[in-house]
Amino acid sequence: MNKRKLGTAVLLLALGLGPIQTSQNYNLKLNNLAYAEDVASEEEITEEPQTPDASPKANDSEGKKEDAEKDEVQSTKEGESSDDNLEIGVKNLNDPVTSDGEGADSKNEEGKTLEERRKDLLDKIDVYESALGKSNAIKLATDAEIEEHGKALEAFKNAIEEADEKELKLLEDDSSQEEVERNYYKAVSKLGYRVYSARDARTELKKQIDKASKLLEIKNDSGLNDILANSLKVYDDFKSQAKTISEITDELKKAIADVSTKENIEEEKFALSKEEEKKIDDMEGFPSTIFDQLSDKDVFDYKLEALVKIDMDRATDFTEENLEKVEARNIQAEKEKIDNYRSSKTALLGLIESDVTDSNEILKAQENYDNAAAEAKSVVNDDKTNELLDRAAALKAADKDFRESENYKKLEKNKDIAIDEYVEAFKALDNATATDSNYEKLIEDVEAAKKVIEEGKGKGNKEEIELQGKIDEALKADKHNEFINSENFRRATASYQNAYMDAYKALTDERTKENLDKLIEAKKAIDDKDFVKEFNDKADQLESYIDKAKSDKLTDESLKKLKEEYKEKLQDLRDNKDADTDGIKALEDEFNEKLNPEKAEPGSNKDPKKTTKKVVTSSKKSNGKVRTGVDAILPVVGGVAVVAAIALIFTRKKNK
Repeated sequence: MNKRKLGTAVLLLALGLGPIQTSQNYNLKLNNLAYAEDVASEEEITEEPQTPDASPKANDSEGKKEDAEKDEVQSTKEGESSDDNLEIGVKNLNDPVTSDGEGADSKNEEGKTLEERRKDLLDKIDVYESALGKSNAIKLATDAEIEEHGKALEAFKNAIEEADEKELKLLEDDSSQEEVERNYYKAVSKLGYRVYSARDARTELKKQIDKASKLLEIKNDSGLNDILANSLKVYDDFKSQAKTISEITDELKKAIADVSTKENIEEEKFALSKEEEKKIDDMEGFPSTIFDQLSDKDVFDYKLEALVKIDMDRATDFTEENLEKVEARNIQAEKEKIDNYRSSKTALLGLIESDVTDSNEILKAQENYDNAAAEAKSVVNDDKTNELLDRAAALKAADKDFRESENYKKLEKNKDIAIDEYVEAFKALDNATATDSNYEKLIEDVEAAKKVIEEGKGKGNKEEIELQGKIDEALKADKHNEFINSENFRRATASYQNAYMDAYKALTDERTKENLDKLIEAKKAIDDKDFVKEFNDKADQLESYIDKAKSDKLTDESLKKLKEEYKEKLQDLRDNKDADTDGIKALEDEFNEKLNPEKAEPGSNKDPKKTTKKVVTSSKKSNGKVRTGVDAILPVVGGVAVVAAIALIFTRKKNK
């Protein structure tokens, strides 16, 4: 071959190597993987609660017929003679006989069939229900009371519709109530009870509110203002119960007394006039709209008032314990008063839980009850009050000498807690009067505190009592469980958790101040750190690190799978409420170990078989970096080109 042609060919070959080699891509490509999780949202289907109605629909009480059918009906009432059956009349012997022994179309003495009599009873109830629907009782009734009434009404109607001759006769007889009938009238008597029972208490609260308002006009006081504001909230709340109202009333009374005493303001200056009190007693000016809408009293009002009166008496003076004490004295005159009270109460309750619609009947029975109750109270209360006054007087008379006793002085010197308890109990009793509802309890408190000192046992040093009280508070099971189940504690690392649990056990085993301080310190160490935020921040950082991770020792597909695997593990850690930052660190270390295995994966950039095809340089200019691909091949191409050019020059010179 001609040397010139040979040189030209070599030069062209060198120049052609550049585009051929640079078309190959030797750079490692890493794609950012985006993970999205589809969350299906479920729509909650809720049912609107049905508002109880005074007269519920028949289909609302399906299944209750079985209960009515289970009630056995006695064929005759107690004391009923065989002659009473003659009033029914003799049946025609030719009439068809049913399984009950009655004619299929039998009629009563009024000539009405069984079906007609059922209708009469149902019509009677409808008339009664119509009157009830317009009454104050139904206006004042709570939803729960209306619901109970509706159930009882439906059961009563079902019993009428399904009653046979004997059962219907019992339902028609006013002097003999079946259970289903009695339950109905009992439910009626309870309509409005919860609200109505608080009327007297609310009336008293209104009087105190008006007195407080007058006093504030004379002298403004921030404390009294605050209590008055709270009192108005309770007063205006139509559902407030008597106990709640009475408690805020007592609080307001005390605040009025404190301000008037401190400012030396005579009660006459802010007291209500008789006209103002009467206006309140007559329920004028009540802010609650339902009270304002009440019309004249009806029979249901009188029934409610009577029921409230009975229940209030039963809860105070006429408890079985008080009545039995009187009866135990076995004094005939006293026993008669108690018996008279019991019988009048039974009679009044019977009318309340009946279909009586005549107000005069209720008023007459209530008057009998009031008179009997007054007589019984004179027996119960007088005896009890005298006994309490005697006990209190004895304690007060002995107080001076008692405080000079040896045991009292010894415990006082040692700062024994029993001394403080006695002083506080005696002070409370000294400031109370026999008419206070808790007067007996105050006497018992003084007697109990005095007994401890008399026996010289005491209750321990005040400082030690205080320490043990703090330890009791720290070891309370509910507070301990609440703390260790909190999100912050569960995210705390093991060292913090163990420190607290060890301190808690140590204090349980040995109740010392040192162990208490350790427990407080261990708890504070956890409370002072936000382990939840720290955990979430570390989790976010690890997730970002996994997304951006690269590896020459793994193929693209393996790297992708590895990232997916560890992002799932990270999510499991997030879902685990007991996982902590140590768990995240351990997961990160595990990921790094798999990201850079000791032996490169076949097909990866570090695969020995693959790297032999690469031109590698470690010249000083590379600063120790391994250069591959285009960066590594360009110097080689340049060198070949230079050699080819020199060869061409020499061949030219020789040809010349």
